[in-house]
Amino acid sequence: MTRSGLLVALGFLLLVGACNKKNKDDSTPKSAQRVLLENGKWRLTAYTATLNYSGADSTIDLYATMSECDKDDFLLFGANGQATMDEGANKCANDAQIETAGWVLLNNDTKLVLADNNPDTMSLEISATQMKLTQVKPNSSGVPVTYINTFANIK
Repeated sequence: MTRSGLLVALGFLLLVGACNKKNKDDSTPKSAQRVLLENGKWRLTAYTATLNYSGADSTIDLYATMSECDKDDFLLFGANGQATMDEGANKCANDAQIETAGWVLLNNDTKLVLADNNPDTMSLEISATQMKLTQVKPNSSGVPVTYINTFANIK
C-alpha cells in the first residue's frame, strides 16, 4: 500500500471510529436535571449573600443592588456542554451581548460547574420552572459567605 493509500485508510478508520463513538454517546439517556437545564431559558430573579456575623446570620439582597441592564440577562445550556449568557434586550454598555462558558454536571447531577475565566462549582436544585444555584465562598476576611442565585425558566 502506498503512503497516500495508508493515509486515506487511516483517515477512514478514524472517521468510522469517531462516528461509532458519537452514536454510543448519543444513546446514553440524559438525566432529568440535564434535560431541565437544556430545555430552559433561565433569568435571574433573586440573588442573596448570607454570612454569620457575631453569631447571627445576616442576609444581603444583592439582586436589589444590580443594574437594570443585568436583570434581563438569561442563560441557555446547550447539549454540547456550552452555556450561553445573553445580555437580553437591555444591554449594559460595556458588556458583550453574548458570552459562553463550558458546563458540566457532577456528583449525581447535584453540582453544576460553569467553566470560564473563573470556574465555579455550585449546588444545583432544579425544576421545570425554577433553578437555584448555591455556592459557599470565603470573603476577603476568610468568613464563609453563602451565595444563592435563583432563576426562573422564562421559556
